[in-house]
Amino acid sequence: MAQSGPKLRVRLASVALRAVQSLAAKAANRSRRGARPWAEHTVSDLLVAHRLASILGDGDRVLDVGCGSGHWLARLQLFRDIDAVGVDLAPPVARPGIALEAYDGFRLPFPDHSFDVTMFCYVLHHLGREHAQALLAEARPVTRRRIVLLEDSMAEFDFWYRVRNRCHRLETEMVYATESDSYTGPDGDAMFLTHAEWRRTLEEVPGVSAVSVQTLADLHNYAHHTLLVAALT
Repeated sequence: MAQSGPKLRVRLASVALRAVQSLAAKAANRSRRGARPWAEHTVSDLLVAHRLASILGDGDRVLDVGCGSGHWLARLQLFRDIDAVGVDLAPPVARPGIALEAYDGFRLPFPDHSFDVTMFCYVLHHLGREHAQALLAEARPVTRRRIVLLEDSMAEFDFWYRVRNRCHRLETEMVYATESDSYTGPDGDAMFLTHAEWRRTLEEVPGVSAVSVQTLADLHNYAHHTLLVAALT
């Protein structure tokens, strides 16, 4: 008990000094606002982008189909010097260092062998099966080396994940319907495929020689994030 007074004073002084340190550091770095491209991304997304970047090479030309704002391409550019191109139904907002274009959601407007890698990041489970298969077939001729998917997938979905998937589908259908008159969603939750189902789907794409499936559960709080890579001949 004799030391409780000194310990308390040390703790209070420590709290005060840390507060001053924080304020001083923020004041010293106020000119760095906007100079940190990683700051807009979550740690999990950066870890996934780093994992994805490991299968790319500097100088690769990469296409992101259904790119949204181009956020996945921007994350990859933190780790690789890539030539980044994205297409989406809605005209994307310009992002420095990334060529963003609108397209019709069906035909990829590029010559054969235009890209080293084509990506679909959390896109295909929002489509009907035939539409998803058609887009994968579209990606094949414009891609030289790999088709890459980031998907909501697991070895097997339990009850709670089926509930999650149903709510996610209903939410995104409402959003997409307001953005595009041509959007038609999947039949029920049919496109929340298991690892084995995605593997079979990719193996059916002409020219695919091998498919790898890698869970990203070690990089996320949730187990459904999955990386699928289809190697092309």
